[in-house]
Amino acid sequence: MPSEDSPAAPGDPPIIRTRRLARSYQVGESTIHALRGVDLDVQPGELLGVVGVSGSGKSTLLHLIGGLDAPTAGEVAVAGQALGALSRRARSLYRRQTVGFVFQSFYLVPTLSALANLKMALTLQGVYGACREQLAREALGRVGLAERADHRPGQLSVGQQQRVAVARALLHEPPVLLADEPTANLDSTTAAELMDLLADFRERLGTTIVMVTHDAALAQRYCTRTVAMSDGQLAGAEAAP
Repeated sequence: MPSEDSPAAPGDPPIIRTRRLARSYQVGESTIHALRGVDLDVQPGELLGVVGVSGSGKSTLLHLIGGLDAPTAGEVAVAGQALGALSRRARSLYRRQTVGFVFQSFYLVPTLSALANLKMALTLQGVYGACREQLAREALGRVGLAERADHRPGQLSVGQQQRVAVARALLHEPPVLLADEPTANLDSTTAAELMDLLADFRERLGTTIVMVTHDAALAQRYCTRTVAMSDGQLAGAEAAP
């Protein structure tokens, strides 16, 4: 269980800030408002849990912070970068360098070993040769899977596959990790082990983690702070300055 205190120093600016963030979709003649003017600050080193029922806007918020989608209105800034001002190329670079992603589905190539999956991710980041091999093995070691490097996903447990996904997300040690329902496919014991792992990365590396989850009890136990979403808004949110 992480400590309640964030590693951020007093007076540090938020590493993530959203202001009046909105996202709507047109479905036929209807407009679906997924986010409705969300104001959120996340301090460096927080493990923030975003809880709420399906359709409350949790994943939409995560996708906007991660640069996977663009808002209909409002602003989002991460690590000093205003995402709305980034070109397509700069946005792609932002996703590779500033944020790591962990999803409910693992998105591992089934025909490749755990090591080869990580090496492929490094290749996409422009890392080759002996350095690529070393970084991939070190990443597997950090999640306790050094002895499973040559195993394909089908030869790993569900929890081990998620650990490989976490290792891949943290290959370049991004300052921000975005986790969308990372424990949804795990039993309670394996979920607790994964959360211990994420909390350890936060404490050792100062990684800022934003985790979306349906499990409010899990968030309360492991996160340094939780916020609740409902109907595209933060529950009980006050207007931003």
